[in-house]
Amino acid sequence: MCLFCQIIAHQIPSYKIWEGETTLIILDNAQDMNYHMLIMPKKHVTNIMACDQETLSHLIKVIQMISNHCIDHGFTGVNILNANGKAAGQLIQHLHFHLLARKNGWY
Repeated sequence: MCLFCQIIAHQIPSYKIWEGETTLIILDNAQDMNYHMLIMPKKHVTNIMACDQETLSHLIKVIQMISNHCIDHGFTGVNILNANGKAAGQLIQHLHFHLLARKNGWY
């Protein structure tokens, strides 16, 4: 079972930001910056190429929802990042998006 599947199954603790029926958003524990969130489907999908349209469409809707929530609560922008495959830098082979909430003047 992959690391994210273990988090989804509550076998590994995480700081949950939001959870829906098919999607989980957690705070990244890398502590590389504040407000670094990971958005993932609850079912195991390796990457965007292996993802069915329904799951991918739902993920994009959740990304848009949480991005708008960030903007509505004082952030001025977001970065949305995704890597697919080891050659692209995907470290955990479970589809996920990084959402970084940003403010003017933050680097």
